[in-house]
Amino acid sequence: MRQFKFRAWDERNKVMHYDFQFIKSGEEGNDWILFVSDKQPISNYEGWLKNPYFQQQLKIMQWIGKRDKNDVEIYEGDIVIVPADYFGDHWCKEVRGVVTYEDDRFYVHNPNDKHGITSQEVYWEKVTNIGDIYQHAAAI
Repeated sequence: MRQFKFRAWDERNKVMHYDFQFIKSGEEGNDWILFVSDKQPISNYEGWLKNPYFQQQLKIMQWIGKRDKNDVEIYEGDIVIVPADYFGDHWCKEVRGVVTYEDDRFYVHNPNDKHGITSQEVYWEKVTNIGDIYQHAAAI
């Protein structure tokens, strides 16, 4: 069974939260999330109530269940380099793109190319994770 892990980019404070727990509450469109993370520990219940984060502020990304060639976990929103390789019946040059999730699959999308490489074609253990799109956008 696959392990589910998430991380959250805090747009206001410009920090990535890992190892967090959250409770979603409120009406749709007016949601808020209470959470604790490795960056913001809270030791008691009252601390939770004083630490609301609006859903629009947090960009939540799922771990894809894979690691790159350097044993770094790969999440949605990561920028990866896929080395040149033979995929199925065609040769692909090196691709730099963003990991996305769509139609029950993880993809590497190059913003300059309308076609993505599906998770079935990517040998995740051969890619290099160079960071996430929020802190390393210039790497694309």
